[in-house]
Amino acid sequence: MISFRASSPFILSTLLVLFASGCVVFRPVGDVIGGGYKNTVAYFNSYYNAKNIFDEAEGEILANEEVIRARDGITDSPIPIPQTSRTKLTTVIDKCSNILSFHTESAFVDDAVFLIGKSYFYQGENLKAERKFTELLALSLSDELELEAMLWYARTLERLNRDADAVAEAERLIERSLAEGEESIAGHAFDVVGNVHSKAGEDALAAEAYRNAARYCEDETVRGIAQFRLGQELMQMGSFTEAAEAFLTVTDVSEEEGLLRSSILAAIEAFRKAEEYDRALEVCTEAKDDYRLVNSILNIEYEEALTLLEKGQTEDAVRLLTVIDTTVARTTLGSRAAFALAKLYEARGEFQKAHEAYTRAAAYPVPDIYTTVLARGRAFGRYLTLAYERFRRDSILMQMDKGIVDSSFSDRAADSLRALQAENSYELAEVFYADLQFPDSAGQWYRTALRTMKDTTKTPRILFILAEMRQSSSDEADSSPEQLYERIIEEYPKSLYAMRARVKLGLEAESSFVDSAGFVYQRAERTIEDGEYERAISQLTSIVNKYPLSPFAAQSAYAVGWLYEYRLGKPDSALAHYNDLIQHFSDTPYASLLRKRLKPPSAAPADSVRGELERREIGKEKTPRTEEAAKATPAEKVIE
Repeated sequence: MISFRASSPFILSTLLVLFASGCVVFRPVGDVIGGGYKNTVAYFNSYYNAKNIFDEAEGEILANEEVIRARDGITDSPIPIPQTSRTKLTTVIDKCSNILSFHTESAFVDDAVFLIGKSYFYQGENLKAERKFTELLALSLSDELELEAMLWYARTLERLNRDADAVAEAERLIERSLAEGEESIAGHAFDVVGNVHSKAGEDALAAEAYRNAARYCEDETVRGIAQFRLGQELMQMGSFTEAAEAFLTVTDVSEEEGLLRSSILAAIEAFRKAEEYDRALEVCTEAKDDYRLVNSILNIEYEEALTLLEKGQTEDAVRLLTVIDTTVARTTLGSRAAFALAKLYEARGEFQKAHEAYTRAAAYPVPDIYTTVLARGRAFGRYLTLAYERFRRDSILMQMDKGIVDSSFSDRAADSLRALQAENSYELAEVFYADLQFPDSAGQWYRTALRTMKDTTKTPRILFILAEMRQSSSDEADSSPEQLYERIIEEYPKSLYAMRARVKLGLEAESSFVDSAGFVYQRAERTIEDGEYERAISQLTSIVNKYPLSPFAAQSAYAVGWLYEYRLGKPDSALAHYNDLIQHFSDTPYASLLRKRLKPPSAAPADSVRGELERREIGKEKTPRTEEAAKATPAEKVIE
């Protein structure tokens, strides 16, 4: 390739003057001079400007990636490029296209194709980039340019998820570049191989590739990230101590703030997983004294607190977490600290403090914990409300027993309060069983409710749950599961739980259930098509009540809620039926679907029932009537 780009300004200006004068003395060597003239025009008119603009755009993109890493750490998610950079890359493509159109005989064709390919790559136009790199590799290139083109081609194949091709191209490049002494190019190619193996879950192969990338590559950022990825792969392999050492090595490779912070925090976590708590705390102390990490002190102290918790130094951990929780409230770190405190208070049985901490954690949504934070915060809030109501009624009953009563209480007030306390016992049991998953507490409250409650719907449920819990425990103090199932069948033969109890005991269920339920469901579907929604609800409800073991029972329960939501515009009724379905048909696809839909109001999508209730509360439209919902049937909604 002609290296006219390296010519001195004097030679270039002289050539331009001579050609402008049309001096005939050069005509015998016109071919050589003509080629030089074409290169000069192509260089100054297009390539020179295009290369400068590309360098500016690439610098902005890499600087933006560094800013994102400083804010979010190292992530596998693609980082969008700035809009200004995107615009500049489009200009680069236009200018280089002019070279290909009007200066096809210049020496800058290969450079122009290369700039176009890299511009498409940065813009995320991977197919276009792949096509340009393929065109480039078909040209006659210098060794240096060909190696670089092979690297960008391999990167593009990786982006296109053509994993086998990407690895094959990268391995060819590694062999050739090492043979030619271009070790840094080989390091970049090893990074591509590591990415492909990591994506495939091939941890050992990925670790070896990243180790070589860090060894050969001269670019500090690429070396640092490769070393970090090596640590991640070792973590996946369970080699926690080795992973921690790999993370710490990053601090010797790179000065980038985000990369340093991510690596130090990962090293602390790795030592913690290896149960080397003193080593983890040592890293915390050293990191807090490192001037490069002055903006990451609270992040380090958060990891220090988690390490202290696992080491058993609870009060020191609480002190650090409380400082973080109060100092950076309503941030990702603050929410994580509040969440850690909430779990600690929950384990201690300090439910009031746990509720307050969960509430603080919910003030700033952190995706991986937000659902848990909201659910447990509301569950503890519900528990505290029920506990207060119980305490208040107990106080009144104690006064009644002592004869200290207000004249406004009737003679039957005590009976009414005791009935409310029985209901309260059941609701407390439900919170502990369904929301908090505390089986021991749930069992105690269920037994309390069972002694005082007379309810033909709730009592068989209590008996069935107690039987299920006995099957997973060694509690022999009460009736056996079989005795409880038999009691349900004997005392509540028509209940849903009687049917389930028969199945548990291996007793034959009525064979006509499925056929009869299917017949009624088909009739209900015709009723829906006729627009008689209230009548259809009655038919569907009869299936749930009469044939609870039929496959059509859960489907009918879902259809009832669907009709309330999408046909009758009663989201509160729909929500009640959906919650009942989740409770009684928890292992069906319909319950699974609803668990995804019934998100908390603040996170609810526009088409969810809870989202509808939220809109109704703030005075917006009352009925969700999307075009899809208006056309779909209950069964189609489940399939979706």
